Amino acid sequence: MRSPRSVVRRASGKSLHPEARKYLKMNAKGAIMEGLNMTIINNLPVPLVPVSLQQHYKEVHQNTTN
Repeated sequence: MRSPRSVVRRASGKSLHPEARKYLKMNAKGAIMEGLNMTIINNLPVPLVPVSLQQHYKEVHQNTTN
């Protein structure tokens, strides 16, 4: 899990999912310089992949790297 500070550093970069970038831009606050606080970052919606699918991805990864 990434720290919230890591997320903020990457928020303007292309490594952040477009939907997450959109959420952060829409929720940034500040009249002169937009910023993000911990409440905004902690409320960032993060979809969770079902455990069964995670296991499948793990197996595929293990089979392709070994």
